[in-house]
Amino acid sequence: MRRNMAKLMMVALSTFLIAGGLMGCNVDKNIGKETHPNIGDASSGVRYKVESDEVQFNIDGVSLDYYFGGNGANGEMNPFYPTDKKAQFICFALNFYDGQYYNAKHYESNMFTFYALSDYHDIEGYYFIKTLLYDEFNSDEYYVVTRNNGKHTFNHHETITVPREVFERESGSFVFQITEIWFSEALNQCGTVVENSIFVDYDFIDEQTIRLSKPSSSTPR
Repeated sequence: MRRNMAKLMMVALSTFLIAGGLMGCNVDKNIGKETHPNIGDASSGVRYKVESDEVQFNIDGVSLDYYFGGNGANGEMNPFYPTDKKAQFICFALNFYDGQYYNAKHYESNMFTFYALSDYHDIEGYYFIKTLLYDEFNSDEYYVVTRNNGKHTFNHHETITVPREVFERESGSFVFQITEIWFSEALNQCGTVVENSIFVDYDFIDEQTIRLSKPSSSTPR
């Protein structure tokens, strides 16, 4: 009798644990990794998260849920200073690019890059998505409660389809980035200031099918 009761208790306990595990299961759908600058406060600036219920897509339909916003994205870091103190902050620009264009030295040299052109929509390897004005990006809609452990709370998210042209290789990483766009009329140059970016690894299964994965390293490849 005691043996039967013990068996019944074990079955009941197992059922409870399985049910509890299923009910309390918190699947981490975040498939991206943030890159952080070597300077500044890691709890401020642009923050990201990218989620997906799926990891396998048709190459024409890589649509992911992007959470992003700013907390300290101030548009005050004139990349042309002191050469051109009158350079103008234009906007924040959302871009995608293949990881082969990621330049680690860019992050080690005050995060500035210059482009000898007047159109920030036309940067080699970058695929422009849209712009956000200063007041819009620093509004409550895009506010992020930031934490050093990465458990941020986002007010804004949207589903964005990654341009097919971003995936230039059989495998690698692609990067989603928000940059400050500046323009120097005196030099006829665009300059960008980058605080953070987020990237996801990819590889092709066949010509029409791509698989995404969370990167194991902290640098796009």
